[in-house]
Amino acid sequence: MDGVGHLNNNVFGEFFDLGRLHYFEQALNEQVDWRRGKVMVLVHTEADFLDQVFLYDKIEVHTRVMEIGNRSLKMYQRIVDTKSGKIKAEGRSVLSTYDFSTGQSFPMLDSWREKIAAFEEKIK
Repeated sequence: MDGVGHLNNNVFGEFFDLGRLHYFEQALNEQVDWRRGKVMVLVHTEADFLDQVFLYDKIEVHTRVMEIGNRSLKMYQRIVDTKSGKIKAEGRSVLSTYDFSTGQSFPMLDSWREKIAAFEEKIK
């Protein structure tokens, strides 16, 4: 919380990070080790802060994959007040594939594509 008593805008990014982590664990149906192997890394992020969040507000992070490319994907997220349904912030991000063993991007795994598509259908 900042001096005005609301959530500092930098903290919204941390909520978006947690939302992305939770999304991938659910969509891929596994606990991802983000420190090795083949993963997705954040390469772009932007946010719009639409309303204040105060200490005792109950919020959720809603996360969706909007587009899957050859080596990256685009996500949309929003932070929503669970009581009023009001959107407090919106975020957009791009994640790229990354292989820790080579230090390079790689073509999106078909298994990831399929699992993400199935998960998106499930949460519609």
